[in-house]
Amino acid sequence: METFIGAIIALVIAIFIGQDAAKRGMNAWGWGIGVFLLLIVFLPLYFILRKPKLETVNQNIQKDIKVVNQETQQVEKPKNNNTDVVSEIEKLYELKQKGILTEEEYNNRKIKILNS
Repeated sequence: METFIGAIIALVIAIFIGQDAAKRGMNAWGWGIGVFLLLIVFLPLYFILRKPKLETVNQNIQKDIKVVNQETQQVEKPKNNNTDVVSEIEKLYELKQKGILTEEEYNNRKIKILNS
């Protein structure tokens, strides 16, 4: 009778260990059978070697992604100095006056400078 009760206890523990191993991305059947057959060896070994739950890992990854996105949004593009913008537009105007740039090229490049 004691052997039967011991086997039932080992089976229940093996089922819980198997379910926990599946949640952690480990071999559920292997750990469950190992715990059932050699409870005194596999149970402590499982607690030593078990991985973190996959949900916890995914949550940590999502948090890291949010932090990175927030940090990249906070970084501002360096703004051009107004005098640099004016001098570049003046240079473009001179090139247009000399006939090197067409009106369309001048306007496109001026828009790029103003948008940067």
